[in-house]
Amino acid sequence: MARVSKQFERDWNFYTANADKFNFCGEAMPLQPYDVDGLTAKKCFHALDSTGQSRPCKEPELLRSIVICKKSVNLHIIMWAEGYENVCIGVPELLGEFVEPPEWVGRALVNQVKLRWRKLK
Repeated sequence: MARVSKQFERDWNFYTANADKFNFCGEAMPLQPYDVDGLTAKKCFHALDSTGQSRPCKEPELLRSIVICKKSVNLHIIMWAEGYENVCIGVPELLGEFVEPPEWVGRALVNQVKLRWRKLK
């Protein structure tokens, strides 16, 4: 496995901590076949996230849950931004849905809200 960055470690920890809560992404995510000689889910996710390449995996259930969590987080950010004008709570409260969100989650939400407001003008 290529050397992983601090950002990848941060995101991996974030997704593993939130995979049980953010488990719907709105698209079919087939389970990758189990391969006894495959890589760990973390190594497979790194390859998928950094190069888009799928690798044989010995932890396909974990890999699937992490991919779904990533897609779900992005979907939630978009949905929250689209409905922001109807929400009586602020960004910090929305971010409270996550377990220890990295700073990029808050930035992404604020950016999506800004984009939404520009489209409404």
